[in-house]
Amino acid sequence: MLTELRLYTAAAELEDVLAQEKKSVTLHWLSTLLHREIDARKERALTLRIKHAQFPELTTLESFDWDFNPDIDRSTIMELSTLGFIKR
Repeated sequence: MLTELRLYTAAAELEDVLAQEKKSVTLHWLSTLLHREIDARKERALTLRIKHAQFPELTTLESFDWDFNPDIDRSTIMELSTLGFIKR
């Protein structure tokens, strides 16, 4: 995770520092913190890409007007949105 965050020195030196400190330390809290940082970076990157795309309107499946075209099979679209077909 440190490498993914481009914290290369921290990633390379972590084991040496822990060995020098000679402490039995659980790093679960650090893992949780780094996961949050990675998730926040991904979210900001996605938001920026959507902004740069200059879409005229953002529509989600939750806000989609299903009555607009009754021929659209809502259950099929919702099933496709889960990406379950990839696993199958």
